[in-house]
Amino acid sequence: MIGYLSGTIQNKTKDSILLNIGQIGYFVFLPFDLLNSLLEGKKYSFYIFTVVREQEISLYGFNSIEDRSFFELLTSVSGIGPKSALEFFALSISNIKKAILEKDIEVLSSVKGIGKKTAERIIVELKNKVEIMADLEINTSDKSMSNLSEDIIMALEGLGFEKNYVVKFFKKSENFQSTEEAVMWFLQNQ
Repeated sequence: MIGYLSGTIQNKTKDSILLNIGQIGYFVFLPFDLLNSLLEGKKYSFYIFTVVREQEISLYGFNSIEDRSFFELLTSVSGIGPKSALEFFALSISNIKKAILEKDIEVLSSVKGIGKKTAERIIVELKNKVEIMADLEINTSDKSMSNLSEDIIMALEGLGFEKNYVVKFFKKSENFQSTEEAVMWFLQNQ
């Protein structure tokens, strides 16, 4: 499964890009706002969600691992395919989470292709998961997490660890003098 791609945009269509990586081109579907912000001929990097079906393999690209993870969460809802999940990115992720937590069917059903029944299903299937995500986000802004820098998180994500796992684990950490010290501590104690 492809998880990350970096290359030059050779061509843009209405819903995807052709990403040139070492003389190989990959079609990558992107959220509309992200797609519109990109320029042909420039180099970009994307976190990729790979969808494998009987007749095709499709790639969906995102600016951050958080966006990719939220996209994956949306596609876990029965009746929400990858194309429908991309439509949610027309709203901000924080607005989507808020709508799920507040059971706001109107906001969710305002997304193209999402009816009231599907909006209700999203709330039922994702409310608990979004609450857990919100708790983790609150905990990362907690004073006890002030020593955890973005550099440490990025270094450990680069080693294949999920951000939520890293943040949760560092709640029981000491203060560190450097990113290297924090990474070594994490690898020895996790």
